[in-house]
Amino acid sequence: IEQVEREDMKMQFALLGLYYTDGFNFFRLLDIEGNKSLGIDQFVMGCLRLKGGALLIDTNILIEDTKDLVVKTSVAHKKAIVTIALQLDALCAKVSSLEPGRERGPSRKSRRGL
Repeated sequence: IEQVEREDMKMQFALLGLYYTDGFNFFRLLDIEGNKSLGIDQFVMGCLRLKGGALLIDTNILIEDTKDLVVKTSVAHKKAIVTIALQLDALCAKVSSLEPGRERGPSRKSRRGL
């Protein structure tokens, strides 16, 4: 990553039609497998895929970030639904365990003073 951050490397990539401002995100886009390493084939194919300017690279970064957010949000929603379902089950169990006819406080007559 340090190498692609150098200005001379950015100029070399620019000569090839690859424009980027952030070396980390550039590397991340090239690393299709997400294993934080690049083989020569993956590097070349990634560069060919991204060739077309900074706008394309920035768009790809946004797409990847959006995918990550969708996955994280989906996981959070599933956890919330499970938590709500468990709480609802516990509430239903408490309600069903109440004895029928058991007084739940003062009767209407005693509240009215009758």
